[in-house]
Amino acid sequence: MKITRARLVAAERIALEEVALEPRPDRLLVRNLASGICHSEKFNWVQDPGDRNIGLGHEPVGEIVEVGREVTGDWQVGQRISGYWGPGCATYALADPAQVVLVPPDLPTEHALGEVLACLVTCARGWQHEVGDHLALVGCGFMGVLSAQLVRATARCLIAIDLRPERLAFAQRHGATHTVDARGDVVAAVREITAGALCQVVGEATGVGAGLDLALQLTGGFRPVVNVISWLNQPLTLQNLGLLANGVVLRNPHPKYAPDSRRELQLGLEFAARGVWGLDDAITHRWPLEQVDSAYRVAMRAEDGYLKGVITLS
Repeated sequence: MKITRARLVAAERIALEEVALEPRPDRLLVRNLASGICHSEKFNWVQDPGDRNIGLGHEPVGEIVEVGREVTGDWQVGQRISGYWGPGCATYALADPAQVVLVPPDLPTEHALGEVLACLVTCARGWQHEVGDHLALVGCGFMGVLSAQLVRATARCLIAIDLRPERLAFAQRHGATHTVDARGDVVAAVREITAGALCQVVGEATGVGAGLDLALQLTGGFRPVVNVISWLNQPLTLQNLGLLANGVVLRNPHPKYAPDSRRELQLGLEFAARGVWGLDDAITHRWPLEQVDSAYRVAMRAEDGYLKGVITLS
C-alpha cells in the first residue's frame, strides 16, 4: 500500500513523500490520527540528513485498520491505540502490539500522546523528593512543568524559573508556588524564598548547559538531586563546582529509567483521562500534516507562545 509521510530532506527542511508500506503478519496496521512534536528531534532537524532516511514523529496516536494474522490478544479494527511506533507524521504505520495500549474512550485524541505521557510519568519518578522538600524547576516548558505537577502536592514549595513571562504563568497555573525571572539573580531569589536552605531537588528542563549550571547552583541540603528532564544531546562544559562541592546526584529519568515502559504508557494515559495535567492549556499549537514543515520550524525554534505542538491527521 502507498502512504504519505514526512521526511527530513535537508537541514531545517521537511517534505512530504509517497512511499510503500507493506503490512506484516506480526504487526498492527495503524492509521495515524495525531503525533506530538518532540523537541528532542531538533538534534536531527538542524543537520543535513545526507543519505539517512529520517522519518518524523515518535508520539503517535492511531486507529487499528488491520490486525496481522499472527497477532495475539483482543485487538480489533477501529480501536484507538497509543504507544511506541513511528513514524507518527505519516498517514499509516506499523505497530508492535507489545508496545501499545488502548486509549481511554473519553480521552481526546490529541491528549492521548502516549509516548510523551509515559515520559512525564518517568520524569516524575526522577524527582524522588521527600515530603516537605523545597523544589525548583529551571525551564518551564511542557515536560518540566507537567512532570513537576505530579509531585507538587507533597513539596514545601515549587519554584519556577524561566526567561519568558508566559512560561512562568503556565507554571503557576500548574502548581508552582513561586516564579523567578531567570534574567535576575536567581540564586539570591531562591535563597530568600527558602530562607537560605536552597532546594533539595532541582529539575533541569532547558536542554542547555547554562540551565544545568544554574540547577547545580540551586541545590542545598543533604544529598541534593538534579533531575535532568531535558534531552541534553550536545557536549556540555559545566561552569561551576556545584556537582562536587554540594555532593549532587544527577538523575536522568529518560526511557531506560522506567521500570516498565508499557506500564508507564498505561499510567500516563490514565492520568490524562483523569484530567491530571490540563492538556488543553499545555497543547498550544496544532497543524495538519500538510503544514509539517512550518510546524517543526515553530516548534524547534520555540517561538513565542509555543509549549507543545501536535500534527493532526484525522
